[in-house]
Amino acid sequence: MDARVLSRHVTRTVVRGRYLLILIVGGLMAAVMVRTAGRAPSNDWLEFESAARFLVHYHHLSAYNGHALSLYSVLPAIQIGPPAVLPVAALQWLSPYTVSRIFVGLMVLLCLAAVASVERAARTAREAGFDQTSANVALIGGCIVMVDWTWCIVHWRHLDDAMALTLTAIAGYLIATRRPWWLIGLLIGTAVAAKPWAVVLTPVLMGLPREARSKAILGTLAVAGAWWTPFVIGSSGTIGALGGYHIGVDHGSVLWLVGITGDVQRWLRPVQFIGGISAGVLIARVGGRWWLAAPLAGIAVRVLTDPFTWGYYGMGPILFALLWDLTRPTNRRLPTYTV
Repeated sequence: MDARVLSRHVTRTVVRGRYLLILIVGGLMAAVMVRTAGRAPSNDWLEFESAARFLVHYHHLSAYNGHALSLYSVLPAIQIGPPAVLPVAALQWLSPYTVSRIFVGLMVLLCLAAVASVERAARTAREAGFDQTSANVALIGGCIVMVDWTWCIVHWRHLDDAMALTLTAIAGYLIATRRPWWLIGLLIGTAVAAKPWAVVLTPVLMGLPREARSKAILGTLAVAGAWWTPFVIGSSGTIGALGGYHIGVDHGSVLWLVGITGDVQRWLRPVQFIGGISAGVLIARVGGRWWLAAPLAGIAVRVLTDPFTWGYYGMGPILFALLWDLTRPTNRRLPTYTV
């Protein structure tokens, strides 16, 4: 066997095992970063722990004078949706450090699931098939997504972002394979409940046939509402607390660069949601496979108009850029949009 044939054989073997390789990249990177960060890293996991402890131990927190369903009204800084709080609450019998590490590992697995889902969605939607070049692009792009996600996961540990993006990616695969509308609505509804900005990803539902699309939209609204209803009914201050959270404009954001400063809490989120949904719908209406570009368009509007400049905002655009890279039937050897 000459060197060229051997090289091709090795390449094919590596590409066939790409999911294992991507998982190894994320696992090793996470292990090193968590170990380097120490037992008390500076990240946003404190908010998840605070919300989970309130749900489980509220009867011991007399200073707050509340009950479990008053979580959001008593702690208005908690902007994490119930689907991302409840799993953390379920593990409160473990030490906080152990719980944090468990969810770092879980979020690495969620990234792998998201990468696999966007690849399978693209493979199903492509008319030109999924050849060796496409598999190479999936490997390179998947590693890029995993490296970025792992860095964000360890630095910020946003379970809600990871859940919203992964559930949307899985829903995209189910849409491509024409799975039941109710299951798709369940996934997208849970994503929106976990992270409200995920509403800009809902135009991915445009990939469904018209009748199924209407049912899936209603299902999404029903599921998202079901997650939040107990807290809204249980405490009259929940909606006011969530809607009254102060939003300032950071230096370096696009809004700051165009001269918008101060408190933008009253109008910004509705503008972002409407703009993101509109962009996604317009892209999806082009027809064909363009519905797979809808999540990228929606989340791009959200990131470009956001008043903050956190690095974890890249998780969504990079994931859905990979989806679009894999959807396009080209002979390019690199995931250009992802890069």
